[in-house]
Amino acid sequence: GGTAGSSYQSTVFYARLNSDGSLGTFTTNSNYLPGLRGQQTSMAANGYIYVIGGLTSGTATQSTVLYARLNSDGSTGTWTTNSSYLLTARQAASSVIANGYVYVVGGSSDGTNAQSTIYYGKLNSDGSVGAFTANSNYLSSGRGNPTSIIANGYLYVVGGTDGTNYQSTLLYALLNSDGSLGSWTTNSSYLPAKLGIHSSVVANGYVYAMGGY
Repeated sequence: GGTAGSSYQSTVFYARLNSDGSLGTFTTNSNYLPGLRGQQTSMAANGYIYVIGGLTSGTATQSTVLYARLNSDGSTGTWTTNSSYLLTARQAASSVIANGYVYVVGGSSDGTNAQSTIYYGKLNSDGSVGAFTANSNYLSSGRGNPTSIIANGYLYVVGGTDGTNYQSTLLYALLNSDGSLGSWTTNSSYLPAKLGIHSSVVANGYVYAMGGY
């Protein structure tokens, strides 16, 4: 998905990882997304890839969840629309998978008002996702275009915008065994700059926040 200029896309590209860290030539997957998608979130788990929320045009925010099986040659199977939707439509959210649950963090329903909700649903063995639940502990403020990561039993939310101002704060909460999250704590160390529309990863005990606006 994504945008090419002003046009939303339904294509899926994939490439093999090489042992030296480089990537092979990209291939266009024969199974396109069933609709155009930009500002969605994606993740992979248990042999399936997921696409959550996003936009099909400049204003049409989506609540659907799409999933497809990952094939051994790198391609994906046909895409299925999950029977359980997000509780409300979301664009510019972040998402992560942990302990058999998928989490959708923040985002916006209209491209303007950042949300503080977290939705979570259980991953099923057939690739589908169970009914979504709104976590009882909300973020301390709305976050659009944040990033989220999982490490050491905690979910972290890095930067983003509250709808007006970009943020330098990092929030974290304990992952509970039933899929819910504990109360949110604001980390004592902030990012060195306010940041949104960035990417972040965790590796070898460190958090990396890259690029953004």
